[in-house]
Amino acid sequence: MSLELSLERVSFHYTGIAASSASVLRDVTFTLAENECTAIVGPSGSGKTTLIQHFTGLLRPTRGRVLVDGADIHSKKYSLTALRRRIGLVFQFPEAQLFEETVYRDVAFGPTNLGLGAEEIDLRVRNALTLTGLEADAFAGRSPFRLSEGEKRKVAIAGVLAMQPEMIILDEPTAGLDPVGVQSISAILESLVSRGTTPVFITHHMDLVAEIAQRVLVLSAGSVIFDGTPEQLFQNNPVLEEAKLDLPNFIQEFAAYRPSLPPALQSVRSYRQLVHRLQQHLVSRRS
Repeated sequence: MSLELSLERVSFHYTGIAASSASVLRDVTFTLAENECTAIVGPSGSGKTTLIQHFTGLLRPTRGRVLVDGADIHSKKYSLTALRRRIGLVFQFPEAQLFEETVYRDVAFGPTNLGLGAEEIDLRVRNALTLTGLEADAFAGRSPFRLSEGEKRKVAIAGVLAMQPEMIILDEPTAGLDPVGVQSISAILESLVSRGTTPVFITHHMDLVAEIAQRVLVLSAGSVIFDGTPEQLFQNNPVLEEAKLDLPNFIQEFAAYRPSLPPALQSVRSYRQLVHRLQQHLVSRRS
């Protein structure tokens, strides 16, 4: 069964200890569906992290509704526990939450709490580690605290993937990582789409958006001011200026060469896409 997550005119402001009359989210409406890699971008303080905490019911809208497959997740009979098995949430710097003695036990924590058998847990742990690019036999017995920052990030993501969610939400998954680490996270996100898991990620890394996102939501002051493809965003100067977003480095560096290229190559938004289009162009010229 595919998962459809919808927000209907969601607004939110904090109450209680952090009470404020200022809205963090304002009349937000959109739907996320399967097999689409979506990036959520916007300036600091625009409401991105607050937004994703609504997806699994960690926060409740002040106004509006959050629906999954048409059902209001805050209705009396709705199980948020069951929802959080379907939608995995990976917080920023999730490696800070690693706590078990070995990588294996850390990744197995969630499946174990589901009451699964040992064989199923082992299968999930190994598959999750493989998905994140960690060879299970090499990493399973190691202490998570003796890994590199990038490896810790992958173990934390594997712990969520071991729950086999239909959708996974990641808050700044490349924060603090070097270029090699960024490429590893990019590969993980792409592999999720290919296996039927829907990834949604918050990022300030516009090159990552250009590389893998199929859809982009732009937040500014708690409102969605853009919902479309990366290509459409990169051509929308008013939105880029309002949200204080830079064009990806590749697009800036490539701008001077575009006019002299064939039409099929002028719309590329990343180095990898350029290589792919060049290969297609050369093949078409030979045939």
